[in-house]
Amino acid sequence: MNNYKAAASFVLLLLFITLHVKAQIYDQALEMHRKNTKIAFLRLLSEVSNQLTDTTLTVEKHYSLLDPIIDYADREKAEFTRLRRAYFQNIASPPAFLHNLNFDTLAKNEVTAMLQDRKFTTISLLQCYQPMEITSVIMGLTQPLIYQQNNVEISQAGIVHTFGSQVFVNDLGKNVWEIWAINRLYGLRFNLDLNTMQVGSIAYSKPSKSGHLPLKLPYIIQKRKYELDKLYQEMDRIRWNSYSEHFPVRFPYYISQDSVAQSLADFYQKNQFRFLKVQRELLDDLETGVPLDSTWQQCKDMMLHEYPATKRALMPYIIHPNEVAFHLFSSANAMPLFNSDYQEIGKNAMLGFFNYSMGKAGKYCWRVQSKSYSIAFEYVWNIKDGSFSDLKVFKRKAGH
Repeated sequence: MNNYKAAASFVLLLLFITLHVKAQIYDQALEMHRKNTKIAFLRLLSEVSNQLTDTTLTVEKHYSLLDPIIDYADREKAEFTRLRRAYFQNIASPPAFLHNLNFDTLAKNEVTAMLQDRKFTTISLLQCYQPMEITSVIMGLTQPLIYQQNNVEISQAGIVHTFGSQVFVNDLGKNVWEIWAINRLYGLRFNLDLNTMQVGSIAYSKPSKSGHLPLKLPYIIQKRKYELDKLYQEMDRIRWNSYSEHFPVRFPYYISQDSVAQSLADFYQKNQFRFLKVQRELLDDLETGVPLDSTWQQCKDMMLHEYPATKRALMPYIIHPNEVAFHLFSSANAMPLFNSDYQEIGKNAMLGFFNYSMGKAGKYCWRVQSKSYSIAFEYVWNIKDGSFSDLKVFKRKAGH
């Protein structure tokens, strides 16, 4: 009996350790909530898709079509806030010397007005939970205006994409947070109200004429709970530290992108066991998919895997199926078959992708299906060597 109890206790201990380790790989609660949000959004798109493309409707009528998703966000407000706060509370405040930067208030314009519109920000930030995700959207909306007002050259514009940003926050109380996003070219600061998702008090430090932000900011390691986020942070540090203030102003940053990619590939080789652990967990946890039905058509003449942008994007250090889907989506939208319909691009971008497992193709190989509103991809992912093969592209048939 004692031997049985000892064996049972050992099994329970192993089970506990396994579950504990699994829980620390990635945020399963966030992934599940994000998935449910996509389901709600897909349901809405399916119901109002034709009306969204109806040019006879007024702007106000188009806007009202999205009311059901606002209702969903309101019903899920407590969970959205809980998940977001958990990440905000783990982000450090900006270092004191950052306050020496001179910030100019972004003049009121159409963008700042939209960011004060609760409906617009609720929908735009619907699938954003972490400060970096939220910041990426706000930077994407404000960056063109900042570049235009400050005559930022094309050669400089690549700095932010190539070397990344660092994000810091201040808790202003009552679920209002001040967010600082600092990159190698300029700084952005704004307030976010988690109660309403409205964005205000937008200010930025003017991009330096020399092409470099005039401060010495080392990469600051933030608290990360999950191994997935730790890997992302370490790769962000590599990007940040790859920058040199001695680059000439008109330095072609695509050259540096190759250097950064090589540094990331070296990091992957040294830490492949960590990548394998996370990738396997994510792929094992994917819901089992079903073959696409007759409403989908394969684009057999579309050799997306031969497209240079696809080859550059599908690197071995990709961790999440969402990354693969995003890179394939970006590559596909550069081709005439997909880039002529901006409304469909918008629907797919807003929805994102549902990722499914279509079975194993080997010990380290998964068949993955990534499906959005009107575009889908299937591929084999070999996480042992970081390669992708058997890539197929599908487009939803018109009228379905």
